[in-house]
Amino acid sequence: MRSGQQRKRAGRNGAKREIDMSTKLALETYHRFWDEAGDTTFFGKGKTPIIGVQNGVSLCFMLGMVKFKKPLEPIRQKVVALQQEIEQDEYLSGIPSIQKKKQRGGFFFHATDDVPEVRSTFFKFIKTLDFSFEAVVGRKIYTLFANKHNGSDTEFYADLLSHLLKNKLQLGGELILNIAERSNTTKHKTFQTTLEKATQRHLLKKPEKMIETKVVLMFRTIILSHF
Repeated sequence: MRSGQQRKRAGRNGAKREIDMSTKLALETYHRFWDEAGDTTFFGKGKTPIIGVQNGVSLCFMLGMVKFKKPLEPIRQKVVALQQEIEQDEYLSGIPSIQKKKQRGGFFFHATDDVPEVRSTFFKFIKTLDFSFEAVVGRKIYTLFANKHNGSDTEFYADLLSHLLKNKLQLGGELILNIAERSNTTKHKTFQTTLEKATQRHLLKKPEKMIETKVVLMFRTIILSHF
């Protein structure tokens, strides 16, 4: 039998382990920021094939995901400060696209709208950050779209996104997926389909690894959760 002193030490060690675990769980909130390039369009009116035929329709579709390795709030503050700097810049502030955003509440970065000078400024800022980036690119092939994705944009999108998530389901804690805005391809149904596919791929590759991650999809104005 253990002495009273041994029991006390064991109790203190048990409490310490409990505190350490609580601290660890509190810190296990992971953020990923994802965006897309290209489009999921395959057909025009009357199911007419338009890939490589109609201008503005991409040959591929890409999903990219960023992980910042430093606290997010200081990075956010730097972005806000840089936006304000551009608003007040004597040369840049007179550019129509910047003036338009200022009139709508304030300038913000957006690559498709920004002039080369602004893109260059933001590119130099990105180089100062500590982050990682991963992407998955899907070639838009008619036969694959019909046979594997059943001609569904939702299944096509979910299939690609699941490749980015399949190796993150064993992290534990909470994984928050941030996207700037909601589109037809980021509906709740697509999100659920993505998690199902990611789970299947995870279990196929690592059947011994339990899935303990809670995944949350966060938009500007709406949050969808999966438990």
